[in-house]
Amino acid sequence: MRHKGLLAFAVALGLVVASATVAEATSSATATDVQTLANAEAHVLAVLHQYKDTAAWEAEFNAAVATQNADLAKVKADISPPGPAGGVLFAMTGSGIESTTPFTVPGAAKGWHVNYTFNCSSFGGSGNFDWTVYQGNAMSETDFGPNRLAVSGSGVEHYYDTGTFHLAVDSECNWTVKVFPGS
Repeated sequence: MRHKGLLAFAVALGLVVASATVAEATSSATATDVQTLANAEAHVLAVLHQYKDTAAWEAEFNAAVATQNADLAKVKADISPPGPAGGVLFAMTGSGIESTTPFTVPGAAKGWHVNYTFNCSSFGGSGNFDWTVYQGNAMSETDFGPNRLAVSGSGVEHYYDTGTFHLAVDSECNWTVKVFPGS
């Protein structure tokens, strides 16, 4: 009986650590990083599954797998770029330092998302990619962008206000930005 208690404790501890790691990864990791963490969690569960010896353990294991799958689905949804359900409000491809033309986020939208990609290979290595958000034509910033340093990358930035904005891109790289309304 003591063996089952220790095993249950080990499973609970492993799941807490793995779930916390996957949840923490949502804010800064790529889908590949998150999948690697999820695979590690699955491996821990598979090793622990070898020691099952009761129907209760089997039920606990199956519940843990279901929780892991639900967590992974949530993580994928959280880090996936928002789709064009509301249509693209603005799109621009550029190179280097440029300001975009103004775009308007309607008052009915629940904020907005900027899907971005950048590639600095023509720069000869890692380059900076960043932007500052300005309200309309004003010259005082209202928010900031991703501030990435890499050879290439992509991601999504979320903003929660509406109105007319423009982005001042600061980069040595080739880049694309697409603005979608929030949902």
